[in-house]
Amino acid sequence: MAEKLVSIIVPVYNSENFLKRTIQSILYQTYHNFELLLIDDGSKDESGKICDDFEKSDGRIKVFHMGNGGISVAQNKGLDEAKGEYITFCDNDDIYHPQYLEVLVTSLEKTGSDIAKGRTESPGMSALDNFNFCGIQYDIASLNLTVFPDPLQKYHEIFLKSVKIWGKSAYYFNEANWCKLYKRELFDKIRFPINRYAQDVAVVGDLLIQAKKVVDVEAVIYFWIQHTESVTHDKDKRRNFKFLEDNIFAGVAGFNVAIENGIVPFRSYFILETTLRDIKKIGGNHSELIQHIEKEYLDNMPHKMKAILFNIIGRVEYFFYAKIVSEKK
Repeated sequence: MAEKLVSIIVPVYNSENFLKRTIQSILYQTYHNFELLLIDDGSKDESGKICDDFEKSDGRIKVFHMGNGGISVAQNKGLDEAKGEYITFCDNDDIYHPQYLEVLVTSLEKTGSDIAKGRTESPGMSALDNFNFCGIQYDIASLNLTVFPDPLQKYHEIFLKSVKIWGKSAYYFNEANWCKLYKRELFDKIRFPINRYAQDVAVVGDLLIQAKKVVDVEAVIYFWIQHTESVTHDKDKRRNFKFLEDNIFAGVAGFNVAIENGIVPFRSYFILETTLRDIKKIGGNHSELIQHIEKEYLDNMPHKMKAILFNIIGRVEYFFYAKIVSEKK
């Protein structure tokens, strides 16, 4: 059976120090039928030239140069240009395992799922030169797969790190669009909101309500590289009102989709309540926004006591995972 075409969308912006490694990891895939869409979002360094040079060397690569519009504009351009039956994403400074596509495509098709999700690791820059990304070779037929029906409901109910489902941690339940493979039709009527952070959080509800099944694959296939230059890894974001306001926007979108479909929006409640706490910490005159979210969403939350319990657990987890575990790395 012929391999189905996969469209890999990579927004590119000022990533000359990392981009070659990212592209090479994609070109080394054991699954060969893909198109790599490099969306140069108005880079001011050599990133655009790097994209052009790679395009000349491999016919599967397509480069699009744009004025700087932000990651959502770049991702949407990739979605508009994509020809594949499957869609996946990669940040311009991260790395694919050589079997990334093979693992996800095989798992999705084997289980009849609409989305396949793998596992990630987060090595720091100091580990890159000695990190053997190709050192683990997976036996595709023996991969441990967990299929989740009713994925939007599971997304809201199972998101805490300490929660176990069928004896496993709920690794699947995150919003990041990388390390996931999507059937193309899920994006037919969905595009990322422009000029906003948390663009993937804002659309996750719309994607999951369409999906009948999501499969989680117990295989580390995506390497989320930690470094100081990346906006994605900026520790100061939670002191930035624009970032926090956009997370409120995304939380509201997810809350509304859940309520409209008869699902209790535990995760969106957690996002809204946690983000409001951060907004209050940074100061400034944001009382109108705070009062609106509290009155229209937090105060009207169904099963509120359970939601509050989830929040308490989540804050404890954040302390141990974000403060203690991350600082040891």
